[in-house]
Amino acid sequence: MLSTKEVIVKGPKQTDVIVVGAGPVGMMTALCLRRKNLKVQIFDTMPHSSTHSYGLALHGETLRQFREMGLLDRVRGSLHPLDEMVIHRGNRVLAGVKLKPPAGDPDIPPMAVAPQSALEQVLQEALAEAGVDIQWKHRISQVETAGRRVRAVASELEERTLGYAIGHTEQFVKKNHEYEAEFLIGADGHDSFVRRALDIDFPEVGPARRFAVFEFISGEVEDSAMRVVFDNRERTSLRWPLGKGAWRWSFEIPDRADPIGEEREKDPDLVQMVNDAPYPVLGDKRLEEFIRERAPWCSPSVERVYWRLLVRFEKRLVSRFGEGRIWLAGDAAHLTGPVGVHSMNVGMKEGCDLAARIADVLETRASADALAEYNRERMAEWRLLLGLDGKPAGVESAGLAGAEPHLISWLPASGEDLRALAGQFGVSM
Repeated sequence: MLSTKEVIVKGPKQTDVIVVGAGPVGMMTALCLRRKNLKVQIFDTMPHSSTHSYGLALHGETLRQFREMGLLDRVRGSLHPLDEMVIHRGNRVLAGVKLKPPAGDPDIPPMAVAPQSALEQVLQEALAEAGVDIQWKHRISQVETAGRRVRAVASELEERTLGYAIGHTEQFVKKNHEYEAEFLIGADGHDSFVRRALDIDFPEVGPARRFAVFEFISGEVEDSAMRVVFDNRERTSLRWPLGKGAWRWSFEIPDRADPIGEEREKDPDLVQMVNDAPYPVLGDKRLEEFIRERAPWCSPSVERVYWRLLVRFEKRLVSRFGEGRIWLAGDAAHLTGPVGVHSMNVGMKEGCDLAARIADVLETRASADALAEYNRERMAEWRLLLGLDGKPAGVESAGLAGAEPHLISWLPASGEDLRALAGQFGVSM
């Protein structure tokens, strides 16, 4: 809870671009802006970056982006490369393809899993080297456009432990700082303040889906394939090999299987739920039952569960990606399911796309209306990824009958890479 007391430090601080949100999308956006020689100020309400998350896979295009920025070698040690995607219907393999490296470059894995904390550490170090300090524990509390400038108030937060017999922590505003910039980018997640400040609609475009997610150690022989499993009840399950004997399984369950809040916050602590799970659906025995029921071809051997989470994935898309000098990227603009890992990967691409367009506007002093093309392209891409413009052609003839509503959202790629991967499965877009 924030106090209503406001203490304004006089004189707005000047910068070229304000980035709100310091997750992977926000940090990548800030870094791309800095590489364009723009001054950047980045804010996040959290006390530090996350240490665990349910987003974990990097598309080949994202890895190529890391290499172009000189960061691939830094993160390579944390990567577990994957080179295959297999689609199952229960106990039957429907299709499987070898994933191709982006642009045919064998130095870049076609896909890889990595801890989000490792990605954020690399990005944070790169920002520090570029002279950009992340302002943690700062909440953007006011945004407005004034001519060719954007004005924002960043509330510096402090935590206080209150109570006597039973203590609890609340956040209070320590100081309010004024900033002025040419542009502001909201990469501040599903509950985006920036989006709400612009009064942009964020409607559901499909039903929400809930997953029980487990990470565990198993003696099962490792492979290098992501595996998607669906059944006659339209439930999707997903298996990722994490390397060193670790696996992640995600099982779709009825949306109201267990009472739980609707939060989708990144986790600032080491783990979210370990050992004694507070929900029966996350128990060790239930994990083994899920594996036997959904994937009878897979060994149910579980040695130790070290992370588990019940999470609700919504399907949402903004009515527009911004206007004038204020724009959105990542989960602030779109939400989707966990299989294709599109929100984070496409979000980082969006941030760098915005950086290039903003740099061009500032260099040529062109009208900010030139950014309207960003809105058009992003809306078209996300309508495709979310399946809002019809089903892909050739699904049944490719032997994937029953997967029509979800296939594109399952494929871990975007842009031309997505079309190429769909073509490998015999599907046209």
